[in-house]
Amino acid sequence: MTTETALSAAETQEVAPGRMWLFGLALVATIGLLVAGVALGVPLAFWTWHIHQAGIQMEEAVAWPEPRYSDALPSLQDPTLLNSVRRHLDAARRWRPNHFHAHRMEAVTHMAEGNWLAAERAVEAAVAGAERNPLVQFDRVLIHEQMMDHLATHPGQGIWQAVQDQQGTLLRPAADRVCAYLDRSTDCDAVNQTVSLPVPGIDPILLREGRLLAVLSAEPIEIEVFVPLAAPWLVFLAGVHPESSPPPPAGVRLTIAVQGEGQADWTQVSEVVLPPDSQSTGWIPAQANLGRWVGTTVRLRLGAAPFGPAVGWADLSFQSADSAAFAMRTPEQRWQQSLLAGGFRSSDLQALAQEAENRGQEDRSAAWQRRADVVAAHEPSPASP
Repeated sequence: MTTETALSAAETQEVAPGRMWLFGLALVATIGLLVAGVALGVPLAFWTWHIHQAGIQMEEAVAWPEPRYSDALPSLQDPTLLNSVRRHLDAARRWRPNHFHAHRMEAVTHMAEGNWLAAERAVEAAVAGAERNPLVQFDRVLIHEQMMDHLATHPGQGIWQAVQDQQGTLLRPAADRVCAYLDRSTDCDAVNQTVSLPVPGIDPILLREGRLLAVLSAEPIEIEVFVPLAAPWLVFLAGVHPESSPPPPAGVRLTIAVQGEGQADWTQVSEVVLPPDSQSTGWIPAQANLGRWVGTTVRLRLGAAPFGPAVGWADLSFQSADSAAFAMRTPEQRWQQSLLAGGFRSSDLQALAQEAENRGQEDRSAAWQRRADVVAAHEPSPASP
């Protein structure tokens, strides 16, 4: 056989089936890896580009104090550029919606504007993607501290305080029928006592203290009070006295109705339905807008139906719209939860407090010490030698 004949025979020889299967498998694997690389690489590339652009523009849109400490807050410098930053962050989230970084950067933009509710929403989204990230948790600490500071400087008008100061009137029951504590041996129609309960969605060890005004009979409570011009929002915590026995029936409706000057009818402005496990649920934040009666004296009727013993309303107060929105978030408990979730150590926070004191920064030192106290209160005791 000539060389030419041998080559021709080799060209026409069939490929073995086993080798064909291996070739096909290798081709499929190669195509799969290529597609996976594109699927992963393209979103990452676009996300990175938008994050980078947002970061560059953020440097011009937002200003930080110098020197910039870890608990420093940003301030707005260029509102127009800030909108561009948010557009880039929106685009970045479309490519990687679950990554925390874009959400955290958006929180900074709202912090610079002093929009603490929007900043909280953004940082909560960041926490969902990075719950154990201490930087994200500390952003949340700072945001809730701003809410707490606002509420401390804008306390509103407490309803029961107004009654005690004679700016309001307790119409029903009589004052001597309101007990200072829950005592079944005493014949009372209501109780006004400070109690501590958890807040839904917050670690149950972080109790919220509230001054509870609770009914002990089927008769409602009626109070006459003036609705402030700048604070027409009625804010309160609905709950059950922790010593209530027997527990209230399922579906108790706590209602508040208003009767304006010269009006015969009552207008219901609030209804909170207590869940079946209301004693373990804790406080339920609620609010009602009394704007239509602003600047006038009204009657409030607080009732429970079906009657449940020792159910009621805590920290009833008139607040501005901003204060009401902050109060609904129970920021102090969320602040505490963020400090615990961030994995911070009280010794490190106390060291920062000492550093600030050494620089003569008394306010910053006090802030670090408050944070350290929260963490220290929940740290495990040191092991005995």
